Amino acid sequence: MILTNEKGVTLQALIITIVLLLILTSIGATAGTSALEYSKYSKLKTELQLLQTKVNELNENNDSSKGQDLNNVNNAQKEILEKEEVKSIIYKGKEDKKDEVKNGFKFFSVSEIKSDFDLSGIERSYLINVDYRYVVSCEGFKYKNVTYYMIDQMDDGMYNVEYHNKNSNKGAFEVSSSIEGNVGKIIVSINNYDGYINNWQVKYKLNTEEKWQISNDLEFTVDNAGTYIVNVVHGDEIDLGKKTVTVSNELGWNQSKKVNSPKLMTGLNPIKFSEPNDSKEGQTIQTNKSDINWYDYDTKKWANAQTKDGSMWVWIPRYAYKVVYNDSSDKSKGGKVDIVFLIGTTDNYYDKDGNIQTAQRQTSEDQTIETDSTKTDKYTVHPAFTDESNIGYANGGWREELTGIWVAKFEAGYAGGNNSATVKASSVNYTQENAMVWYGEADTKYDSEQLARNWLDGVYGKKQIAIKYPTFQGVTYSMNYINHSDAFNISRHLTDDENIYELNQIKTDSHLMKNSEWGAVAYLSQSKYGLDGQEIKKNGVTLNSKPSSAYAVTGCTGDYINTTIDKINSGNQEGVYIWKQNNGTKSSSTGTIYGIYDLSGGAWERISAIVNNGNANLNKFGSMLVQNIKDGKSTEYVTVYPNNEKSLQVLNDISEANYRANTKIYGDAVRETSTAGGISNSWFGNYSLFWGSDYPFCVRGGGWWDFQSGLFAFYRSEKSENNHYGVGFRSVLVAK
Repeated sequence: MILTNEKGVTLQALIITIVLLLILTSIGATAGTSALEYSKYSKLKTELQLLQTKVNELNENNDSSKGQDLNNVNNAQKEILEKEEVKSIIYKGKEDKKDEVKNGFKFFSVSEIKSDFDLSGIERSYLINVDYRYVVSCEGFKYKNVTYYMIDQMDDGMYNVEYHNKNSNKGAFEVSSSIEGNVGKIIVSINNYDGYINNWQVKYKLNTEEKWQISNDLEFTVDNAGTYIVNVVHGDEIDLGKKTVTVSNELGWNQSKKVNSPKLMTGLNPIKFSEPNDSKEGQTIQTNKSDINWYDYDTKKWANAQTKDGSMWVWIPRYAYKVVYNDSSDKSKGGKVDIVFLIGTTDNYYDKDGNIQTAQRQTSEDQTIETDSTKTDKYTVHPAFTDESNIGYANGGWREELTGIWVAKFEAGYAGGNNSATVKASSVNYTQENAMVWYGEADTKYDSEQLARNWLDGVYGKKQIAIKYPTFQGVTYSMNYINHSDAFNISRHLTDDENIYELNQIKTDSHLMKNSEWGAVAYLSQSKYGLDGQEIKKNGVTLNSKPSSAYAVTGCTGDYINTTIDKINSGNQEGVYIWKQNNGTKSSSTGTIYGIYDLSGGAWERISAIVNNGNANLNKFGSMLVQNIKDGKSTEYVTVYPNNEKSLQVLNDISEANYRANTKIYGDAVRETSTAGGISNSWFGNYSLFWGSDYPFCVRGGGWWDFQSGLFAFYRSEKSENNHYGVGFRSVLVAK
């Protein structure tokens, strides 16, 4: 018997109907879910395609300026690039360029995509590399067990590849170079290419460098001589290969002025001066590098430049030299230095007849170079400008050949107070926490409440904070109470981000002056291009003012005179002249307003030179110097001098022993211009006390109180109070 309800529907039919409805509902739900997931997938795909098209256009136009640097976004966003799905695409075939690829990505928020790309409806943020044309979603979407981030992962992921492959790698190029005036140029010519590329990209670098530079033009200028590697590409799919081209090492030579042109870096602006006379001070005049009157070394007019803060810098061009002694049997009796300027980064120079000659140089650490004009007719390339990386920086050389260096016109001063410099903390902290400020008539009088750790508005503070950026200007307090390590460290950080000078660390190297660089200034000063064998006048001015712990002042001329900065500036201090006054220029390395000041007197200047004798003071007061030598030997930043000292020797015997061991280093105005290392026997009777024992550091120039101060003075630094009130420093800039 079949059961029925009142309407005649069987129970069996009802059950079947219910089952069918359940099945249909399940199918519909599944289909709905699948449709929704596919819709989201399609949305991501559409966004990626739209963005890919925009990025391809930007690549064609070589525009990678948009977007946020990844350093400014959170780690979760950056970590997308480490997903296996992404890594397998963006780094494929580029294992040697991983850093370049990763660093090329920028972050784009939804709002930035709308404004930068004129695209509405984009719902995700993206990571984009325009140079390699990669678009990566910051939100992966999982569809059919695959998490998608890039168009390359999708069914028609050939989208981006097809864009590239409309062209081929078949083709060739030629590359050549020229010198136009003082500028080097590289010229690329594309030939035998049948594609339709409008905008090629040229990657290039010196063969000594690791990082590629990029030009979007086939003709472009370069700053440095040398052999360049040139790679012509279009994106990452078309690569015409690499070739080399040499830019003449005569680059930088100014034929009309017969000297290397000053090499300006970001932040350095050319200046010149009106000539002072007995009644009128010289004035600073802004100019440009095309000004034919900017410099003229024949008339003792050295090239000057200024940074944003007002600091001044002087160009010392590459040269070779011979020492001409007044008495060759007694070097202490002084002399002159015969200078010839070298062409570009070569060792070549023009002789008096206009013929090209070549100067000598040291080619091994064991080689002895003779620079005495009575013993050789050869000029010697000054080591401050030479690549000495292959001989262990034996004479204080650099890591590449240089056309010249920029030396601070004045020793370092405290920013603020009497000058217009911006007072700003650096990234370098004082390390001499417990050094007390001397205030009395004898070295026994210290203020136990004052610690020389920082300078704030002209007053010493009592809390260890960052060192204020120094300024290199005339008539300001000389920066004292800073040890060798801190002087080295702050000099290396002058190009940090947001520095007061607007120097760029990519373009410029800054460091504490080395003995080779001091010697380069001293020798040029004693040539016909400077004082021509005459003794430089001393800055013997000392201060009797608040703060009482400031003693030296920059850019002044005068005998031992105690005064104040206010009196100096007012002109009411008899016997004291400032650097831009007629009599004040006598303390310049040229005897003119265009030279370098404070080389005699002012404060003693810390030099990046040590005797590596293992003394505890090396790490106590010079830890940064120790960290910057290699295997106990010299580097481009620190010169290590011979150590021949023995235990139980008295101090002067130690100084003499180390001096006598110094038989090969040249160009530093030490051995060549003195006869002993434990007395005052340098040119003009200057100090000649070599460093060693508890005094392993070198200082130069002399203090305001020293009768033996001068261009050729060298001294061993204090052993226990290495942050001395009478010692400062000077920095040097080198173009990278």
